[in-house]
Amino acid sequence: MNYSDIIRPKSVGDFIVPDSTISILKQWLSDPEQRSSLLLYGPPGCGKSTCLRVLTANVESMQLTATVSADNRPFINSAMTFARTVSLFGQRKVLVIDEIDALTDKEQRMVSSILDETPCLLVASTNYLMKVYPALRSRCISLNFDPNQLSIEDIAVRLQRNILEAVKASGAKATTDVVNQCIKQGFPDFRKIGLLLNATA
Repeated sequence: MNYSDIIRPKSVGDFIVPDSTISILKQWLSDPEQRSSLLLYGPPGCGKSTCLRVLTANVESMQLTATVSADNRPFINSAMTFARTVSLFGQRKVLVIDEIDALTDKEQRMVSSILDETPCLLVASTNYLMKVYPALRSRCISLNFDPNQLSIEDIAVRLQRNILEAVKASGAKATTDVVNQCIKQGFPDFRKIGLLLNATA
C-alpha cells in the first residue's frame, strides 16, 4: 500500500495553503471565463506539481516537466502551434509547465510571447520564483505554496485531519500516533511524510 499516493491531495481544498489561496484555486476551477494564468511557487514537496494536475485534470492542456539538461525548444514550438488552434471544447487552452525555472531565459521569453499572442493560459510551478522571467511573472497570479506561511497549530490540525481522512478512506491501517510522528519528522516536505508512512505504517 503506497501511502504517498493515499495522502496526495485530491481536491484544491486539501492543500496546506492559506484560505485565500484555496479560494483563488476554487474560483479558477469553477469559472472558466474568468481564469488567469497561475504560477505556484514554494519549496520542494509542498504540493505544487500535484496541484497542477488537480487544476488541469479536465481542461485541454499541453504539459511539460522542464529540466535543466533538456532542450525544451521542441515543446515551445509545439506549444505555439497548440495555443494558436481553436479548442475543441470551446474553452481556453492551458500550457502546464512544471519547474518552469528550468527553462532558459530565451525559452521563458518564448512562453511569455505565446501568452501575449494567443488566448492560451499558463499554469506553472517553480521552486524559485525569482528565477522566472519577470515579464512572465507579471502575466500570472503568483500563489505561495510554502506551508511555513501558516501557523504551526493550523498546519498540524489541517495536515493531521487530511492525512487521517485519506488513510481511513483507503482502508489503510496507520494510527494517529504513527501519522503524527511522520508529520513531525517529514514536515514541510509532504513527499517525505508519505515515504515515512510507507516505511513505518
